[in-house]
Amino acid sequence: MLQPCITFNNTYEYFRERVYNQSPQVYKPDTYESAVMKSLEYGGKIPIGIFYDKENETFESAIRGKSNYFKEREIPEIEEILKEKG
Repeated sequence: MLQPCITFNNTYEYFRERVYNQSPQVYKPDTYESAVMKSLEYGGKIPIGIFYDKENETFESAIRGKSNYFKEREIPEIEEILKEKG
């Protein structure tokens, strides 16, 4: 994350001259290795944009897909839970 500091040193101009947005036609964010190499790139120009993009299954869908725990479980009423704790 790049954030200009205007309190101690106004760096807006510094970033304006050096930052460039990666073109999706030129850079493909599909491998972790290329993302790391791109993040280390600095030769007077600073790349910004999407460095790594991968579709993953969400934790919830992974859990639900492997087990019927959530589907078959009855959800107790809050009053019952409070009576047990009380």
